[in-house]
Amino acid sequence: MVDIVKGIRSLVRGDAKQSTGLPYPTWQFVGGMWVQMADTGANYIDKAYKVNSYLHSIVHTIADRASDAPIGVFRIKDEAKAHGYKMLTKGKQDAATIKKSVILKTQAFEEIKEHEFAKKLNGKPNTYQTGKQLRRELHGYKLITGNSYMYASVVGGNFSNGFKPVHLWCIPSPCVNIVSGDRLHPVSGYQVSYFSEEIIDPRQISHFKDFNPVSEVVGGQWLYGLSRLSAGRGTISGFEEAQKAQGTLFHNMGPAGIISGNSDKGPDEETAVAIQDKFEQRHTGSLNGGRIMVTPADVKFTAIGISPVDLNIIEAKGDYLQELCALYNFPKERITGSQNTASQGLADKQVITSCVLPALHDFDDVMTERVRTWYGDESLVVISDTQYFPELQENMKELSEWLDRSWWISTNEKRRVMDYDEVDGGDVMLVPMGLAPLEDVVSSTVEPDVDMLERENAL
Repeated sequence: MVDIVKGIRSLVRGDAKQSTGLPYPTWQFVGGMWVQMADTGANYIDKAYKVNSYLHSIVHTIADRASDAPIGVFRIKDEAKAHGYKMLTKGKQDAATIKKSVILKTQAFEEIKEHEFAKKLNGKPNTYQTGKQLRRELHGYKLITGNSYMYASVVGGNFSNGFKPVHLWCIPSPCVNIVSGDRLHPVSGYQVSYFSEEIIDPRQISHFKDFNPVSEVVGGQWLYGLSRLSAGRGTISGFEEAQKAQGTLFHNMGPAGIISGNSDKGPDEETAVAIQDKFEQRHTGSLNGGRIMVTPADVKFTAIGISPVDLNIIEAKGDYLQELCALYNFPKERITGSQNTASQGLADKQVITSCVLPALHDFDDVMTERVRTWYGDESLVVISDTQYFPELQENMKELSEWLDRSWWISTNEKRRVMDYDEVDGGDVMLVPMGLAPLEDVVSSTVEPDVDMLERENAL
């Protein structure tokens, strides 16, 4: 345990050996094309995330926002409603499903205040990181490489009654090799390239991964997650070439064309220079550029420069951005901006509902399995707290108004939904006054007063 922690610290300082990466399908740029190659998972980081500004923005935004959500440890108190909550949060997240999921959460689970694991992951998980930094790394590696790994250091090796982790560390995913096991236990352990040949107990590693369909089971490749960038290799390649082309045009920018006479006899060099100087003074610059010049001379113009717009480079980069956003279900307007304030707000909200919440639900599933193993309690559940995202506050306002009208929900249930502590005597339902059955208000047995009707000449 001490050695691997030293290895993590040496990696942070930069004196660890370079990893050869994990064995999932990756790619490199060769001969103007992206081609498959083995054992180079670091390319997703070095040749995509670190060089593509669009990809960097998308991944960083999702990982950073996801890491804002602290985790809580809960105990299941209603299995049926807990299952309903899990199914509801796996689907599309809109105002209605968010409202219902918040209600189900309070009915299905009971939060364990000050749980040791929640305090560790939200506060100080190791000696050099905060909880947000650790969670951001775990989300970031998974978004880029399809895999992320959390190592739990533990004193001793007794797992008979569960164990409590001392520190939690994020291991760079390209540095991890999964050791295959048997059919019953497919993973027998993990190896870390900067650590040693020692195999780490799988109970000390939490593996977060994306879906990886395989056509056949060869070795342990199917144990790894598949990076979303595997399907976007052509997009990354095309964007890089467009960037190079645009940069080359700006770097080597020359004249837009040549003005020359129609006759074979041209001016001498001194006269040509004077003509050029006069032309630049009168017809170039931000105010004069692009205007039409009138001259009595018999001359012609030959265009030799083409702008990035004419070459459709800028339009092509917009297409590549759209494809990258599609890989992560990320709204394009979040990067390009929108003239419509409402559209921009909708894009900000979509980042949370379409990108961040699904990432947190996968994160919670893995953490739940780990916490049950580490603390020996199958009733424990880890849930990230998402109600404080500003983008969802409109939903919380609607929820508050709906709860105010929902007399069939007890006061303490309403307080738990809004993240308030319970109060004594709050487990009651407050029924609106002034409501009565229709038959108590209008009686069908009332007989008409015939004498009164005769006196009033109503008959």
